[in-house]
Formats: sequence, C-alpha cells, structure tokens
Amino acid sequence: MQAIGALLLACTLVLPAFAASDPFSGTWKLNVAKSKLLAPAPGSDTVRVEIEGNDLRIDREGVDEKGEPFKLTLQGGFDDSRYGISGFRYADAISFRRRRPSHPGRGK
Repeated sequence: MQAIGALLLACTLVLPAFAASDPFSGTWKLNVAKSKLLAPAPGSDTVRVEIEGNDLRIDREGVDEKGEPFKLTLQGGFDDSRYGISGFRYADAISFRRRRPSHPGRGK
C-alpha cells in the first residue's frame, strides 16, 4: 500500500507541472538520510522522467523497505488512453492527462 501512495504522490506532484515547459523532466534520487518518510522507508529510490511532446516515460527503481529490488516503468501519452504498467503489482494500466491552463480573467 505504501508503494501505491508513493506512486500516486509522484504522479500528483509531477504531472500537473508538465504544461509549464516540462520542468520535471530529469532524474530524482531519494536521500533516505534527509527524508521525512515514515518507517519503513525504502533503502533507495530513483525516478527518471522523460517527456517529448505528448509522450511520457517514467522509470522508477530502487530497493524497498524489505531489501528487495524493484523496477517500475510507465510509458504513454497525454491522451487519456490506457497504457500498460510494467513492474507494479497493484495495477496493470494507467492513463495520463495534461492539466488545462487557467484562463486569464477567470480566476483560479
């Protein structure tokens, strides 16, 4: 269940920002020593996000709280289609959608 929470948190934080020149393309590594994650925390966690136009790829790998290695791959496009997930035991498909930019004068 903690893996689901981490995946959803990553998608919630990362996906809405893609409309702003894709500032979250890149690689992030968890610093376990500085992390405020509740125990049991993973041994390591690295997330790579690649965006080209409307294509998205997210690779996540590391060592879980039990010392077991894991690897997760999400690949698809921002078109609400269902795309398969590789390496995730809690789901087998996901869809992506870009957040629509707010319109000037309409408020937030």
